[in-house]
Amino acid sequence: MSRRPACVLAAVVLLAAVAAPSRALGTSAAGADPVGGPQASSPDVAELVARIAGIPDVASIEIAPDGSSVAFGLREFDPATDEARVNWWVHRLDTGTSDRIDLPREASSVRWLPTSRELIALIPDGDATVLRRIGFEAGAATSVRDYPLVLRAVSSVSVSHGGELVAIVSEAAADDREARPRWPQDYETWQRLRAPVPGLHVLDLRSGGVGRLGPSDIGLAPHGEPSWSPDDRAIAATLDHAPNSQGMDTAVVVFDVESGRVRTLADGPGLDAAPSWSPEGRSLVYFSHLGQPVYRAGWPVVLDLASNTTTRFPRDAGPRGLLASAAVWMPGSRGFYYPSASRMRYDLVRLRSSGDAFEPCPAPFMAGWSMALRSFSRDRRRMAFSASTPTDPPRIHVADLDEHGCPQSAGPPIWEHARGESFADRVRFEEMSWESEDGRFRIHGTLLAPAARDAPVPGVLYLEGGPQMVTANFGNYVWDRFRLVLALRGFAVLAPNTRGRAGYGEAFQDGIRDGGRVALPFQDAASGLDRLIEIGTVDPRRQAVAGFSYGGLLAAHAVARSRRFRAAVVHEGAADMMRFAYPAEPGTYEVLAMRELGGITDPFAPEQWRAILEQSPGFNMREAVTPTLLLYGARSLVDDGKRLRQALLRYGVPVRFLVYDEGHAFAAPSSVISSMNETVNWIERHTATP
Repeated sequence: MSRRPACVLAAVVLLAAVAAPSRALGTSAAGADPVGGPQASSPDVAELVARIAGIPDVASIEIAPDGSSVAFGLREFDPATDEARVNWWVHRLDTGTSDRIDLPREASSVRWLPTSRELIALIPDGDATVLRRIGFEAGAATSVRDYPLVLRAVSSVSVSHGGELVAIVSEAAADDREARPRWPQDYETWQRLRAPVPGLHVLDLRSGGVGRLGPSDIGLAPHGEPSWSPDDRAIAATLDHAPNSQGMDTAVVVFDVESGRVRTLADGPGLDAAPSWSPEGRSLVYFSHLGQPVYRAGWPVVLDLASNTTTRFPRDAGPRGLLASAAVWMPGSRGFYYPSASRMRYDLVRLRSSGDAFEPCPAPFMAGWSMALRSFSRDRRRMAFSASTPTDPPRIHVADLDEHGCPQSAGPPIWEHARGESFADRVRFEEMSWESEDGRFRIHGTLLAPAARDAPVPGVLYLEGGPQMVTANFGNYVWDRFRLVLALRGFAVLAPNTRGRAGYGEAFQDGIRDGGRVALPFQDAASGLDRLIEIGTVDPRRQAVAGFSYGGLLAAHAVARSRRFRAAVVHEGAADMMRFAYPAEPGTYEVLAMRELGGITDPFAPEQWRAILEQSPGFNMREAVTPTLLLYGARSLVDDGKRLRQALLRYGVPVRFLVYDEGHAFAAPSSVISSMNETVNWIERHTATP
């Protein structure tokens, strides 16, 4: 047995991934670039990028029901296959040893069975799925049984309390023998045929049989896992009224396991999602909000099943919950925990079922660290969790909970990268705040800067995607880690929480609509950079801007509207908001996003489509002068990259356009490492001299 998972990737292997051809499909560089065409990364930059990008992420944590062991997944780069994979481990708390679980790289959704001696894992297999059941004795796998399932696109699983049944949210596999429809088709019918409907399936681990509950047209949303009633006779789940809305119009329903009948429990406007059954079976808690779950999490609501009455908690202005994670009931149904995001931190909140108080669960022994994934033992006396800082890679701890239900001292981590490797001795991390230019809000952000400096250094403004809250952790998306690389290379990198992001109240989120979804948020960010210049941290002659997704939109806006930057990097940023304003289907995600984030309620009204044009950087490049690097996925927003490239070339602005064989967030190690290298090199080249 090994004392520690051997998950440090050898530098020589990672450097081989850098040297190998990446998934970049093509490049374009404007002749006006004074530095010249494409250049290879310097060895020191390439080695640093490979090292930082290769640090594993904690992808999953599952503590055994009896609290004796922890299963966890580490997302790591596999240069041999040029793919990211999750490696699974089981750590025994009594011996302090960790053992690797032999699972294919595609394996996901590892769960413990109630005995705490068996795990199940889902393995995609073409248009089907295999559920693998693994038995353990003294930490070693002793038995394996596979259950072939005619299911695909599995989004969540949940094991019954008795451990004999597994609820699975998934599409049924396509039947090629099904008679093809006649043409022409009514448009609505054609749309339904094109979009598979995820349903609730139940697997019997004793017989291996699997069946779908409810009618075939009942579609479920990916918010939380199915929740079993204490007697295993019913399953609560989230119904998706309009699949095109991507989970923006949902209801809480309950399935009868024996009959398959479906009953609606809660169906307000907007979101009712992620139900969780109380231990005594009398209540459900779910999250409810009119808005978008990615940006606006929900308030917990308790449904009394006997009286069919609901109560929203807390009754005053308390922290909202993250819809991606269901609430966890405390013993005796006396209250529940739920994760909440606020001011760059993910918090664990306790709420008594009386609703008279919500209380954060402080962990003083983890001061300065941002907690992320969590898992509780069945008796709620032990919790496993991951934590990181912007300069300290993730590590996994196990803590006992005190009589108030909060974690006590956790002791040494059960897993950490490279024996607790930290960059805090070379990079200073600081949380800072400043007044918005219009005086309405206090803007907060994270700063990474060289620990030792004698004079102002070049500054980079990093604009996060979403608009989701910038968090004080090591980087949810590996490309984000270019910030740490630049700080190690002598740059000050500011990541601001601009208006429209979560964690600072309703008014702060709604403030994004005041001047459109780009102008005022960019002002918020630029004001933070002004503050760093004012206090002598940043050299005003050497500024750059970079952003991903929504942040890429803001970076493109900076290129169009500002001349202060010496370099810009636009990673998957939209250039044309018109196509989001006029989607093919009403009531879809795009329509709700334009309403929630841009205040666009009727794009056919002339004053509103003029506002959309104002928010589209691709139509406003006449004053652009900033050398710009464009990074786009061929299967994502590449058309937006084309529009930006065309505009920049027209006005003689230096531009480099890289297209990768990727979707929106790059996944292949070669793509991530290449795009990080290109980002660092582009910024360094164009800010090299005052």
